[in-house]
Amino acid sequence: MALYRIERWEEARGLLENALQINGENAIDLAFLAMCQHRLGESAVAQATHQRLRDLLTGQRYAFNPDDQEVVDEVEELLRAPTQVTSSSD
Repeated sequence: MALYRIERWEEARGLLENALQINGENAIDLAFLAMCQHRLGESAVAQATHQRLRDLLTGQRYAFNPDDQEVVDEVEELLRAPTQVTSSSD
């Protein structure tokens, strides 16, 4: 997600939350949402979103796209690191 990549985490979080409500859960949106939450210092919420991602990937209802693996790996690595709150661009 472009807004995450340019460190506009609050804006990205809002768009991802809306997308998940409209389109349902998918690995990419959940992964980027967890990373936004982590970057914004919401570590408990990020962990809960990460658990939703893990539940989705292990459930029968989701056909895992191998191209999603890079982003899944990225969120796993980021959430292992301590939370460092950084203000995002407005």
